[in-house]
Amino acid sequence: MKNDICKMKSSIKYVLFALFFYTSFQPLIAQDATVDSLINIVKANKGDTLQVNVMHDLFLYYEFEDRAKAEKYLTDAMALSKKINFERGMVTGFIYTGYFLEDESKNQDALGFYEKGLALALKIDYKKGIASCYNNIGNINLRLGQYPIATKNYFAAMKVYQQAGNKKGMADAYGNIGIVYFYLNDFKAGLKTNVAALKLYLEINDKKGIADAYQHIGNSFAKQNNYAAALPNFLMSLKISEEIDYKATNAYAHSNIGLIYQLRGDYERALENYDLALKINESIGNKQGIAVSYGNKGEAYTGQKNFTKAREFLTKAILLADTTGDKEVLKNAFIALTQLDSATGNYKGAFENHKRYILHRDSLSNEESRNQIVQSQMTYEFEKKEAIAQAEHKKELENQEAIAGEKNRKQKLIIGFVVVGFILVLVFAAFVSRSLRITKKQKDVIEMQKLFVEQQKTEVEMQKGIVEEKQLQIIDSIKYARRIQQSLLPTEKYIEKNINRLKKK
Repeated sequence: MKNDICKMKSSIKYVLFALFFYTSFQPLIAQDATVDSLINIVKANKGDTLQVNVMHDLFLYYEFEDRAKAEKYLTDAMALSKKINFERGMVTGFIYTGYFLEDESKNQDALGFYEKGLALALKIDYKKGIASCYNNIGNINLRLGQYPIATKNYFAAMKVYQQAGNKKGMADAYGNIGIVYFYLNDFKAGLKTNVAALKLYLEINDKKGIADAYQHIGNSFAKQNNYAAALPNFLMSLKISEEIDYKATNAYAHSNIGLIYQLRGDYERALENYDLALKINESIGNKQGIAVSYGNKGEAYTGQKNFTKAREFLTKAILLADTTGDKEVLKNAFIALTQLDSATGNYKGAFENHKRYILHRDSLSNEESRNQIVQSQMTYEFEKKEAIAQAEHKKELENQEAIAGEKNRKQKLIIGFVVVGFILVLVFAAFVSRSLRITKKQKDVIEMQKLFVEQQKTEVEMQKGIVEEKQLQIIDSIKYARRIQQSLLPTEKYIEKNINRLKKK
């Protein structure tokens, strides 16, 4: 059942692409700036970080429109990043170079650039770059069938996203881990992780993520033969992807809906959906999706007993999967060819194709890989629990420190009050002492003034006595003089007698 392969190179890549790009640089294209205005910024040649980011924007714009222009802008951005030592720009350049090489099916070369980006991002502690590199390294290894390595990197990305509280990144990581479980036929574990991803996507209202999660959940139900539960999820994914024009997932939704019809024996309607999926994948250049669509059509034609067309499309699927290095598509195509050869009586061909199927199956799904993935999950869960325990311990320490700090603060406050009170007492005592000294001094002054006044009073009294004595002396002198005068002068009777005598004469 090839059509339940959902979320391979294209859909994974573009979800992570958007996550890294839009959260890292807030691209100018998203702000409705025209391509011409971006080109003018580059032509201004200021040689700054803005110019680097704009060249990255133009790379994204031209990546599927004009590969030569896209490559030039990416090369120029990397050169300028090195010149001005813009390390985050260099990390982005490594990541975008990886994207570019992936589109050319150069997986190992792309992996090398992602690893360079990761090393630099770790060096400068660039969280978004670290998570994006881990995810993309996981994607390459997923495509190459290196499931333990892919899972290890997805869990590493998950850890970074959790530390940053990035629900979008956490949801994408859950989805990617779900794909690994799907390829390993652990559909219950895959369903659990996909439901966790859907919950996070719904919380942040990420329509693309919601559409992808419904697709994954439908696949998990389909693999458990619960088609009644699978179909509503596929239809929900189709509805949302059509509303937001999300072509990659729209194509996978048609593929999986086609699978349901095929299982019901309705090959015509199955082929209609497979054709729609193929057309969409071709329009967006999704080689992975195209290979899956070829394989799906080959199986449907085998069901119709149109063996010529079946072999034609299965062969196309194998040739294209060889160029992309997709072992999962190859595995499914070889088992389909085995069934085709058996149906046509070509038992030798069936035997050879079955051996090829076994080879790819064993390289993708073995007990060692499963154990390593379980170990990665256990390590992640342990680190997660340890982080929670450390956080709780830190919180407890902070609480204890807060309590001790509060107690210390109160003690300091009490000591402060005592010291202030003591100082106030000292100040008051000093004030009282000073007041007493001033009062005593004032009293002494008053006493001295009183003595002075009394002394002056005594002196006045003495002066008064002297004056009175002098006055008595003067009076006595006057009296004495008067008596002398009276003794010398005639009396008034004598004078009057003489006057009267003279008048008579």
